[in-house]
Amino acid sequence: MALQAKDNYFDTGSAEKPPRFNKDNFSLWKTRMELFLSGSDPQIPYFLENGPHVPTQTVHPIPAAAGQPAVPERQLVKPVTDWNDEDRRLVNIDTKARSLIAMSLPDDVFHSVCHLRSAKEIWDTLCVQYEGTALLMESRKIFLVRQYESFIHQKDETLSQLHQRFNCLLIDLKTIGTTYSNSEVVTKFMEALPEHWEIYTSCLTMSKDIKTLTLSELYGILLNREQQKKLKKNLIRDSKDTKSNSVALVSDSVLTVATPSSNNKDNLGKFDSKSDDGIFLGYSSISKTYRVFNKRRQAIEETIHVKFDQSGPTFPHPHENSEINQWADSFFQVPEPPIADPSPQDLPDGFEEDPPIPPTEITTPPLINATPITQITPSESDQPTNSEDFSQTTVSEPTPTNLLPDPSANEASTSGQVYQPPALRWTKDHPIDQVLGNPSSGIKTRRQSGNVCLYVNFISENEPKEIDDALRDPAWVSAMQEELAEFIRNNVWLLVPRPRKRTIIGSKWIFRNKLDEIGTIIRNKARLVAQGYRQEEGIDYDETFAPVARLEAIRLFLAFAAHMNFKVYQMDIKNAFLNGKLNEEVYVAQPPGFVDPKFPDHVYKLNKALYGLKQAPRAWYDTLSTFLLSKGFVRGKIDSTLFLKKYPKHILLVQIYVDDIIFGSTNPKLCEKFELLMKSEYKMSMMGELTFFLGLQIKQSEKGIFINQGKYVHEMLKKFDLTSCTPMKTPMAPPLSLDKDSKGKPVDVTLYRGMVGSLLYLTASRPDIMYSTCLCARYQAEPKESHLTAVKRIFRYLKRTPNLGLWYSKDSGFDLTAYSDSDFAGCKIDRNSTTGGCHLLGGKLVSWTSKKQNSVSTSTTEAEYVAAGICCAQVLWLRNQLQDYDIQLSKIPIYCDNTSAIAIANNPVLHSKTKHIEVRYHFIRDHVMNGDIELHFVPTEYQLADLFTKPLDVTRFNMLISELGMLNPDD
Repeated sequence: MALQAKDNYFDTGSAEKPPRFNKDNFSLWKTRMELFLSGSDPQIPYFLENGPHVPTQTVHPIPAAAGQPAVPERQLVKPVTDWNDEDRRLVNIDTKARSLIAMSLPDDVFHSVCHLRSAKEIWDTLCVQYEGTALLMESRKIFLVRQYESFIHQKDETLSQLHQRFNCLLIDLKTIGTTYSNSEVVTKFMEALPEHWEIYTSCLTMSKDIKTLTLSELYGILLNREQQKKLKKNLIRDSKDTKSNSVALVSDSVLTVATPSSNNKDNLGKFDSKSDDGIFLGYSSISKTYRVFNKRRQAIEETIHVKFDQSGPTFPHPHENSEINQWADSFFQVPEPPIADPSPQDLPDGFEEDPPIPPTEITTPPLINATPITQITPSESDQPTNSEDFSQTTVSEPTPTNLLPDPSANEASTSGQVYQPPALRWTKDHPIDQVLGNPSSGIKTRRQSGNVCLYVNFISENEPKEIDDALRDPAWVSAMQEELAEFIRNNVWLLVPRPRKRTIIGSKWIFRNKLDEIGTIIRNKARLVAQGYRQEEGIDYDETFAPVARLEAIRLFLAFAAHMNFKVYQMDIKNAFLNGKLNEEVYVAQPPGFVDPKFPDHVYKLNKALYGLKQAPRAWYDTLSTFLLSKGFVRGKIDSTLFLKKYPKHILLVQIYVDDIIFGSTNPKLCEKFELLMKSEYKMSMMGELTFFLGLQIKQSEKGIFINQGKYVHEMLKKFDLTSCTPMKTPMAPPLSLDKDSKGKPVDVTLYRGMVGSLLYLTASRPDIMYSTCLCARYQAEPKESHLTAVKRIFRYLKRTPNLGLWYSKDSGFDLTAYSDSDFAGCKIDRNSTTGGCHLLGGKLVSWTSKKQNSVSTSTTEAEYVAAGICCAQVLWLRNQLQDYDIQLSKIPIYCDNTSAIAIANNPVLHSKTKHIEVRYHFIRDHVMNGDIELHFVPTEYQLADLFTKPLDVTRFNMLISELGMLNPDD
């Protein structure tokens, strides 16, 4: 041990012994050695740079005489005998430096420098051998700078390891002459931290001045925070020992479960129970274990330690007053008839009425293959090691004293009654740490969330591919029966004998799990669709066109809602297409799995549209629009999916996207009336405030509306196995410009197209990746490795900013402005220019484009003029759309950074000199004369449309996305 300590001490150096030479990390040794030499003598670094001291003496000049030339004053080396004390001291400094350097070198290295006579020669030789020449030093400098810029935490790396690795990198950079300011170092280290530090570092940034905070201080703060979290976890672990298990699907029988607990005497009392009540679920599909539902823990568990109790009652319950266990039992019992709720006038003070629960919302499947009561006991290895012989009898735990009494709770009976939720609810103040979600959306506690989790356990997570698989699952059988019940209710079809000489269209089942905005399965949906590809035009259908809302229209709707500060709501029409009436005779085969046994050869004649028919969208739109127009709504002049109803001081807006409807009003009472109006005609489900629509996550608040696709970004990264990729700050490097790369290595076309298609879908809320994605989309025919690398860089950028989105503030105004730009001859294949443009309502970005022009421009002026014409067309569409909102606009500014293009648009005389420009773009001049638009010059540094025409550096890229109103909630 003493020898080991001595070696470690010698590695780092001491007051007498220098640090040992390290070939593998010369930069670190060099830094330590410089510090050691400076401590030994402050003048040594001077001699290492300028060489050893050579004592000299001055010889006075000799004037010319007798034909001898004059001798100037000169310096001569002193003989050793003439050295004074100062000369000896300075010469000894170099000798001392040589000695100290030699002491640190191993034998093989010392042999290569022992012939050198000065410390400077030895030092320079070592630097050249282990650091390289000036050219190699420059290459190393570039490498280290890149390593610094891409520095990030590694998997399973602790905070101290990350700090040590970062410090070593800073030392290496310092040895090559590259230093960073204190604030840059601190900011970089914060960026390199794992994701779970983001919230804490954000708060730290707001509370402290980063310019004055050093890296050591930051590390100390983070280390203290980490120790506090570890201490808190240890306290929780000591006070409550739990054991988690895998989750499985729930079946139908009750048993007693004993999941082994800790053998800690402080945690397990002598008379505490050794088993828990539960429900037998079946067998695991991936291992030889039983699946059980643990009632006490409210969790699905897999275990092999199961003991079946054949003598117990069918539904034993040791905790008669446990409301949670009664709730769980209700899944396996037959429901009672609904009980009338007490009137609000009869409620005592301190209570409020619960909202009524529709009886059709919760269905209880019948018990199938009920299994006798079982008991699960711990294995021998999990038995307590205490010397006492504890009983295995389950003892009911004492009821907690801090629970409020339930005024309507009844004792559990053995007659199979369902536990009824209490009609009264105590309205005490809930602690803020027990409230989940938005406080304005009502009370929601952890126990309520646990109950919802229990309900979700009875939903099938698998999506069957074939009808045979679905018929084996009771959950999907129930979903198919629900779908056919809707057919009967809506009088969709009629069973008739098979007609002659008529095409019989087949049908098939489609099975999908309905998800909420966070990806949780909320219901199983079975849809019967017609095989419309067998339809013949003119016989089975005449017209199929149905208007569909553009994404710009949806964003415009949300921007107007943010500006007027009203909430947007969403409702879903159940089986919308089943309401559309058909004008043609259409026959479909009986659905698979549900063929009438009495008339197996009969077919169904459709009275209304069925999903999958080509005319179904058109039929549904005609039915819905006719109903709305009959109720006083007015259809939009430009957008046929927008319906409005205007009042003297208020307006009601309704936007339709197939069977999804979003609506809002400046008067909340009008929304309530519209909801009742729609429910009176169609079977609908009111979905509340708009949170998820067409793949967009929408967050509404009092200050505005935030739109992003964070959930979809995480799904993409997981789908293409890029969750652990290194994040990047921009989607594309500034000098990069892709070409066909004919000599490049081909890649998987399916993979490349899938990645590009996913990115194109994401551009609905991410204008920051619009240009880079559209550029990569040009090479989908024959993608090469260079193209795939560019696409993966976009994903690496998304890894850094998954939740970036559009922010629509209610205080940013509503004036329409546009920016137009072009990248002249940017395409290397055909030299077509790229058009870029964006349109803002106040500070709300509602429309943007990045597209290659159809023709080759012969000058930058022509390219900019064509781009301005395309931008003008979009401005006119937005202006006409805003007229439906009672907003009249004129002289809408379009900002362009090319003065010649502005002159062509403003002066018709120049048109004769620009015949090479297609005539169709000259319409912009007419709208300038009519006062519809105005063209203004904007300097290039303020041109927001640059984001859509070319790759940018980090600073300008971040500035533009900030100016366009994009925010990252993680920052």
